[in-house]
Amino acid sequence: MALEAQPSPILRFGTFEVDLRAGELRKHGKRIKLQHQPFQVLVVLLQRPGGVVTRDELRAQIWPEDTFVDFDNGLNTSINKVREALGDSAESPQFIETLPRRGYRFIALVSSNNGIEGRAPSRAASSRWKIAFAVAVSLTIVGATAAGLYLRWVKHRLTEQDTVVLVDFLNTTGDSVFDDTLKQGLRAQLEQSPFLNLLSDQQIGEELRLMARQPSERLTPDLARDLCQRIGSKAVLTGSISSLGSHYVIGLSASNCRTGTELASEQSESADKEHVLAALGASATRIRKKLGESLASIEKFDVPFERVTTSSLDALQAYSLGLRYSNQDKDKESVLYFQRAIELDPNFASAYVKLSRADYRLGHQTLSDKNIEKAYALRDRVSRREQFQIATKYSGHKDDLEETASLAQLWAESYPRDAGARVMLTDSAMWMGDWQEAVRQGQLAVDLDQDNVTNYFNLAVSELALGRLDDARRTCDRSTARHIENRDIPTIRYWVALASHDTQQAAQRWKELEEFSKRNPQENDHFSGLQAIRELYFGRLSRAREIYKRIAKSAESAKSSGNEGFPILFYSWLALVNAEIGEQKLAQANLQLAARPHNMHRADISLALAAARIGEVSDAEKWVADYSLSSPASWWAQKRYLPVVRAAIAMKIGKPAEAVEYLRVVNGETEWWGNDPSSPDGLMTAYYRGQAYLQLHQGKEAASEFQRLLDHPGIVVDSYFGPLARVGLGRAYILQGDSARARAAYEDFFTIWKEADPDIPILMQARAEYAKLP
Repeated sequence: MALEAQPSPILRFGTFEVDLRAGELRKHGKRIKLQHQPFQVLVVLLQRPGGVVTRDELRAQIWPEDTFVDFDNGLNTSINKVREALGDSAESPQFIETLPRRGYRFIALVSSNNGIEGRAPSRAASSRWKIAFAVAVSLTIVGATAAGLYLRWVKHRLTEQDTVVLVDFLNTTGDSVFDDTLKQGLRAQLEQSPFLNLLSDQQIGEELRLMARQPSERLTPDLARDLCQRIGSKAVLTGSISSLGSHYVIGLSASNCRTGTELASEQSESADKEHVLAALGASATRIRKKLGESLASIEKFDVPFERVTTSSLDALQAYSLGLRYSNQDKDKESVLYFQRAIELDPNFASAYVKLSRADYRLGHQTLSDKNIEKAYALRDRVSRREQFQIATKYSGHKDDLEETASLAQLWAESYPRDAGARVMLTDSAMWMGDWQEAVRQGQLAVDLDQDNVTNYFNLAVSELALGRLDDARRTCDRSTARHIENRDIPTIRYWVALASHDTQQAAQRWKELEEFSKRNPQENDHFSGLQAIRELYFGRLSRAREIYKRIAKSAESAKSSGNEGFPILFYSWLALVNAEIGEQKLAQANLQLAARPHNMHRADISLALAAARIGEVSDAEKWVADYSLSSPASWWAQKRYLPVVRAAIAMKIGKPAEAVEYLRVVNGETEWWGNDPSSPDGLMTAYYRGQAYLQLHQGKEAASEFQRLLDHPGIVVDSYFGPLARVGLGRAYILQGDSARARAAYEDFFTIWKEADPDIPILMQARAEYAKLP
């Protein structure tokens, strides 16, 4: 219905508000920039929520007849700018729905400060009403009354698109064991459902921050309703427990957070304390049906409470306290409580999962691996949703990327609204170099979880890899518009500027990165790593070495926390860099600095590659044999790392044809070391194929491989393999007898390395080769 009575100067929807007098769009009170015409389009749509506004109506109201403009293009641009400001999308609209050949419809709830609400009618509800009306005409008064009661129940049900805020339990028993414990137990039970969509603790904490409250603040019914309205959720679910002698009464109640209308309620009793969790589980199952979930779905996704979590109240209490600390990023404290939960219930699979995550974040990789293995062994004691979570983590622990992707696909099909499944599918596609699929999955992840910066990062990087630079910029803008920005977004903006070959913009973006690092000292090592890669790209090797040494020294302090392999990573990478530019002695010195790490296989394989490139073939072969034995099922080992090292060994012993065959296994346009431009080896596999073809004196094939790097600036960005590929390209053209193209390739290299250290072997060789060109 339209907001007709006494036009209000303030219209609200979701987390946004529009001030008609001031002509401003705001989110959480902060103004969002929106130009005049897009703002007017938004106002027209807001004044008729749920109603179709045709393109002709918009033209008549906003573009008068005497205005000579390209109306269609102007309206399309305005709609796109409104969606961008709202973080909305045409494919999965939350606010503005496109009706082909008709116009547009505002589909979210709109309220005003005079208390009037406008609501988009549900198509499903409309269809049900037509059916009910036909029935009412033909049935008796008793039948009509029953139909009316049914329709009232249907009206109050939730849909799969609605989100629910879970309130902290009201505990009047005086027994603190129920504090937090029952809420976490209820959450675990309800999260089995693919129908219900509970806001996560992380989402609630972030929204509380925006409300100028502590993320750990207790969520009372009043605060929950306020948060629910601000974030655009549909309902709040409250729980309570009280005691009657030795008996306990557990109550659940769901209500519309805007109107206060009760949607469903459920009550159960427990004869004693030991059976409270079982009673809560039974109530959770029944309220799922009352809220609209089908019986078939409930039967399929309803594991008993003691299998979803634990039958021990004390263990669940310890687990809940661990989650509280984990949500505050206090991993050391959380570990103690997760360990306590496991002591009380050794079969508590969820506790092993959380303990594994905490250990990983603390740098205790070995402990993290052991705990995920224990969780996997107990996976039949969790809900189906958590089975997927555990299984994908376990397959990741085994380095089996293909199994991880397969499991994540099944997870996404069973729980279509789980962003976690889409994140894993995006990540897998990025590793495999399937950037089209990475964009598709990345967009779904963003749509499902618009407050996670990792989703924007993955999507923007994938768009960058495909050369869709404007799309990558827009993805960064969407993240910034939602006030979500950490080191990743300014880093991507810098990469986009590099890929667009805009030196002025790249310099500006680099300056922004420097300023970000100054404001956030904890990001110094990250920035230093980017700085070292930048120096390598321009041939300033002495500066890059000093930065890498500083990073390695800083990483030495991580040994005490289980990250003993990180210094080795830096030294091994320096060895590889020096090997590629012809600094054999420096490469050997770097390898000597790198002691063999423990449980750091990627450092081992990096050492093996560096050893192969400088001619330490026996050492490289030993590392390859050890790595292959320890990781027989590893996708990374068998389809990425080992083929490249074996190719490097083959080239060094004069068998370039074998090197080409090894490198055929490495598919996809992606890096060797990572799956995004933060890896400094952009398309190194193509570079090595080019080197092998040079050894074979096949200039045409070599040129094709080196050109591959230059044709993918969004993957290579500022990797030092970019400039080196130009030297390889020049040599390939010499083999073909094409002096003009060879000259151009060398000159491009000299332009990039115009400030390079003058005594670098490959630079001196390139100058000598260039001087001999006719």
